[in-house]
Amino acid sequence: MKFDYTHGKPAKYGVHIYRWNTSDIYYFGTYKAAKEFFDKITATTKEKGTTISLYNIHDDIRKEFVKK
Repeated sequence: MKFDYTHGKPAKYGVHIYRWNTSDIYYFGTYKAAKEFFDKITATTKEKGTTISLYNIHDDIRKEFVKK
C-alpha cells in the first residue's frame, strides 16, 4: 500500500517495507521526517525476512538499508 506523510509538500523521500506478504511505501516531504520514521520502524520490527529502505525518490538514491 502507499501512505502519504508529506503534509502537503512534494514527496521527496520514501520508506519501503518489504515482507513476504507486505509491500508498503511511505512518502515524506523532508529527510528528517523520513529518517525518524525509518529509525522507529527498524527498532520495532522483529520479523525475519523484512527489508526496510529509505530512498531519495527525486534522485533515485538509496540513503539507508536494513535487512532483518
